Amino acid sequence: MKQRLKIRHKLKKWGCIDFDTCVFCNSNVEDIEHLFFNCSFSRVVFQKVMKNCLINREMESWRREVSWFSKKAIGKNILARLRRIALACTVYNIWKARNWMIFCNEVLTVEDVYRWIRQEVLMKMYMRRCNSSLFLRLYQNWQSCSLSD
Repeated sequence: MKQRLKIRHKLKKWGCIDFDTCVFCNSNVEDIEHLFFNCSFSRVVFQKVMKNCLINREMESWRREVSWFSKKAIGKNILARLRRIALACTVYNIWKARNWMIFCNEVLTVEDVYRWIRQEVLMKMYMRRCNSSLFLRLYQNWQSCSLSD
């Protein structure tokens, strides 16, 4: 990630907006680190996605997560593909939710964002389906998991 997202912290520094607080939690400055990994809203979403990808560990900083995913999502095996898909869908949908809340003035919940991610991941998995037992287990895991699991 090349730090090119137009987050509120940058926009305030440039004089484009008056407030730089996170739209999800309204308590911290919205920078990339906070928006994707430190915000309580995003943290819940990411933890659920990581669980569905068979990743059982605590999240760390933005750079460490990207580095970790870069190492653990290499190759053409189904788990590596799923992890790449899930990371991309999660970042994209958190960003989409943030923009939706800013520009449409509509409040979204963690459940809304997780539902978007889940739907996209399942669709992309289905397009790349195979008959391996791991694929079937992962697909069923994503199908059956709700945010409350």
